[in-house]
Amino acid sequence: MGYTFKLGEEKEVGVELSSTDGTPFSTAGTYKYIDKDGNELTSGPAQVDGKKVFTLLKPTQAGTYHKVIFVCSNTPLDDQGQPDQSKNVETIMPSVPITVFPY
Repeated sequence: MGYTFKLGEEKEVGVELSSTDGTPFSTAGTYKYIDKDGNELTSGPAQVDGKKVFTLLKPTQAGTYHKVIFVCSNTPLDDQGQPDQSKNVETIMPSVPITVFPY
């Protein structure tokens, strides 16, 4: 899955997380938007809505092979919805490809 933009267009870009073993978790995240050469174009805290981690992105340069990398820290929760101290926090880094057309 990827996103296609027209230069100057603004829309939400994100990922939805799930647990492979069904363990409930809370998440927090940041994002980094980079071009094909790995140059950082923008970054900051990501928004979280349940298991969705996203940002509102408005590219300022055209190009292919750009991507948004989300750094998500997932904290397992116990039966009462509190952080489960018996399990480790997991950090994952899903990325989303972005193409920006100049028109």
